[in-house]
Amino acid sequence: MSITEYRDRILERLQTSSSGIAREADDWLELAHSKAKIGELIWILNDNGTSADEKTRAIVMMNTVRNFSPVMRKLQPEIINALRGQIEAPNVGLRRSAISTLAAMKDEMVQELLLEDISSDKPEEEKLLPTASALAMLARDEKAVPSSVLRKIMMSPPNEESQIAAIRQMPSDPDVCEDLLSLMKDENVPLAAREMIPGMVSEADPLAFLNAATEMLNDSGEESELAPWLVKGMSHISAPEAAEAVDSAKKLVSKLRKRKKAPASFKSAASALLDNGNKPEQ
Repeated sequence: MSITEYRDRILERLQTSSSGIAREADDWLELAHSKAKIGELIWILNDNGTSADEKTRAIVMMNTVRNFSPVMRKLQPEIINALRGQIEAPNVGLRRSAISTLAAMKDEMVQELLLEDISSDKPEEEKLLPTASALAMLARDEKAVPSSVLRKIMMSPPNEESQIAAIRQMPSDPDVCEDLLSLMKDENVPLAAREMIPGMVSEADPLAFLNAATEMLNDSGEESELAPWLVKGMSHISAPEAAEAVDSAKKLVSKLRKRKKAPASFKSAASALLDNGNKPEQ
């Protein structure tokens, strides 16, 4: 096959693919503007005779056009009612699709159900959704989960994923800094959770963070997995009342950076902290 023939074949494939994409886009636009077709999807959700897979596909189709469909905006009450009917569906995939869509729409009923569920002491397998998944869905509305609920999950999580999700959503609040610092120091807490805490606490309570961070660096040194994150937390501090403590912490970081066994990740974080200003003298 010559180069010319090969080129022509590639171009033909591209043109066929482009035509297919264009036809698919036209189909979605037609669905978005068709009251009859959206009505069919609502009917599928409400019909007890349709399978879970068919209902899930109907939800996927709705989600595909939801943001640009004037018809869906007009039919939103009917759509919400149809989706609410699937909240306790036996099929996990269908249940999750319905709840996820309602959460994205900031539906108050599903927010209340999820909040009640994650606040309960029910085993994970008995909940509508795993706690971590429920938190991710509720995160679409920053006011949906009170900090008291997040704190409970953060301190007594049903699993690691839930603890990480709760800390990720926890507001940077001085009232929870003590709890966050205790988790930061706890090596049994997943690193993915601990590494979020320095940035949170260093802004909310810089002096408490600096005390904890320098204590940990003195104890564990520069080879600790958390050490780079502790140094990064220091770089966030600009409060005048913490200036003296920051200078003291920089001297420690400077000393640790010079050690032969200092990991590259620690040296990089230390350089970002120290080299943006005057390096502290030993």
